[in-house]
Order: sequence, then structure tokens, then C-alpha cells
Amino acid sequence: MLAALAQRITRPAVAAASHGAASCLPPQPAARLLLARCARAYSSQASSGNKGWDAVSNLANEVGKSIQGSTPLGYRVSPEDAWAAMSRSIVPELERQKPAGKYKGRTVRVQNRDLSEAFRQLRVILSRNRVPQTFHYQKRHERKGDRRRRLRSENWRKAFKNEVRKRVLIVNTIRRKGA
Repeated sequence: MLAALAQRITRPAVAAASHGAASCLPPQPAARLLLARCARAYSSQASSGNKGWDAVSNLANEVGKSIQGSTPLGYRVSPEDAWAAMSRSIVPELERQKPAGKYKGRTVRVQNRDLSEAFRQLRVILSRNRVPQTFHYQKRHERKGDRRRRLRSENWRKAFKNEVRKRVLIVNTIRRKGA
């Protein structure tokens, strides 16, 4: 649904050029704002029963309200104008970001000279990606049969853990309802 919305809105805004209002729109914060608004608009309850068009309407109204104060009197901001205004602020930020390389997933920024926090974040990332476990198994050769057996056991444990989590969730839901 959002992809269709993006295709529909990204068409060139002829109205913005004719009104001249697109140039007076304030620069919006980066992509996080756009994604948050899209998600909020899409997840909101539909009032008329047509969830897709209500989401588009909510998004257009919300963006229009945030930009309305800086537009000329009587000019209603169209979704195309709002999209163009947000795109102007997002594109420079995306150009500043470096492309993903082989170290991107293993890189952490040190903020406020807090080296211990950066190491903690790096340790969390590495453990989430199972780098220590992989390192341990790559120290020595693991025979094909042993590897297969280990992976089968790990997958079984993962599936068992997931099923137990689901059952506990069901039990807690039943308890919460008072049964």
C-alpha cells in the first residue's frame, strides 16, 4: 500500500511550480519523520471502512498541518508538495552517509568520548550476529557429520524455545483475562 502511495505521490508536482509555494516550505527532518508519519497514518483506524484511502488522507492532513503555517494564505498543501519538501531535506542527508561496506555492520560511533559504551554496543552487535560462536567453531576443523549434528541440535533448541515462548504467552494472556 505504501509503495503504491509513494509511486502516486512521486510524480512531478506541476501544481507546486504554478503556485510557487513549494519554495517557501520549511525543510523537514530526515527520513525518520517521513517513515513515522507513513506508519502512523497507515496503522490508524479507518473511519469510512476504506483503510487504504483513509491512511492517505490522514498522511496528507498531518503533513499539511505541519507545513500549513509557512504557506501563503488560503493555499492548501497537496501531498505532492509535502513529498517534494520532505525529499529536498532527505536527499542531502542520504548523500552525506557513506555507502555500506564490509565493516558497516561491525562499526560503532564513539559519542561524547564514551569508549566503554561504544565497546558495549559493539559487543552486543557481535553477539547478536553470533561472531564469538562462529570464531569458536572455526578454531579447529569440524567434521561434516559433527557440524550437521550440532546445527540440527541448535535448530531444534531454537524451535523448542520459540514454542515454549508461545505457550507462556498464551498462559499469561489467559491469566490476565482472569480465567
